[in-house]
Amino acid sequence: MSTEVLSLLCSSQKIERDKGVVELNKVLNTAGDEEVKRLEASLQSLLEDGCLAWESKHGALMGTKTLISHEKCSDEFALVARDFALRLLEHSESRVRLSAGAWTKLVDQNPHTPTHTHTNVAMTAGQWTERKLVLVAVSRLSAT
Repeated sequence: MSTEVLSLLCSSQKIERDKGVVELNKVLNTAGDEEVKRLEASLQSLLEDGCLAWESKHGALMGTKTLISHEKCSDEFALVARDFALRLLEHSESRVRLSAGAWTKLVDQNPHTPTHTHTNVAMTAGQWTERKLVLVAVSRLSAT
């Protein structure tokens, strides 16, 4: 089942990627720990693959966001995904940057995710499209 979901998430058509998110939600509602681990590994490999089309990166970010919002993912996966999302904030495709920013915002607003204290990104929609990133350093936490 997860293979079908991943192929939908990586589709070049937005309607198929959106359908992939719906199907992923259905899978996550009944998924056990092993299925979640397989999904994490698959999404991580998609994020790591530098040769994928932007649509696949966008779908991987959508899938990662869905997985984290279900709060079924491991802390390790959330940290790895955060790092990839931060890197994708500078992607050449604006839709990937917007998705990465939305993902980062979701994580930053959720105090239960392990990345909450590590990531604090302040951006406006205009800054995303202009690729001007404002990263608020966490150094003030370590300075206290």
